[in-house]
Amino acid sequence: MIRPILALAAALVLAACARPEPEVATIPVAPQIDLGILQMYGAVDDGETIIPAVDARFLSERNARQEVDYWTEESPGSIVVDPYERFLYYILEGDRAIRYGIAVGEAGRQFDG
Repeated sequence: MIRPILALAAALVLAACARPEPEVATIPVAPQIDLGILQMYGAVDDGETIIPAVDARFLSERNARQEVDYWTEESPGSIVVDPYERFLYYILEGDRAIRYGIAVGEAGRQFDG
């Protein structure tokens, strides 16, 4: 009866002495993004300043700016933020808007106006 217990204890001691497997560094891979979206958010030369490209890890089709149908009583040039859907709309003429995906903090859901 004592022999199996000693064998188990010896196995546990040997397991504790073993070297852990080294962690393998992983390189984050950018998701597959539509070429049009990558070009839309590429680097921009703004005269004396180069605005860097948006990192592809932060791009998705949902968040890419796009022109959409948008019916509102707001006048063209207005900005409407929908904090629950996390979109910003820049109102255009003819019931259209440019929609941008955004991030909204907790305080952003309490603001209206």
